[in-house]
Amino acid sequence: GSDLPVLDGGGGTHSVFAKSLARVLNENKGTLQGQDLAQAVQQTVSIAAQSMNFDQKPQYGPLQLAGHEGGDYILQPTDKPL
Repeated sequence: GSDLPVLDGGGGTHSVFAKSLARVLNENKGTLQGQDLAQAVQQTVSIAAQSMNFDQKPQYGPLQLAGHEGGDYILQPTDKPL
């Protein structure tokens, strides 16, 4: 969310972001790159936030001023649902 406010609720017992993140991870059946995860989460969060008359779009990229040089996460599913 950068320096902008984000929704703390709207996802049942979670925020719209946490609900979207858990859903994408739980539905994933194979190897998932971080950028693909981010894209799926961005889409569902933006749609959910718009339905509540709120503008929210998660960001994905290198961590600024943290010595982050790029690269990406690779996620592999487990047998434990979130």
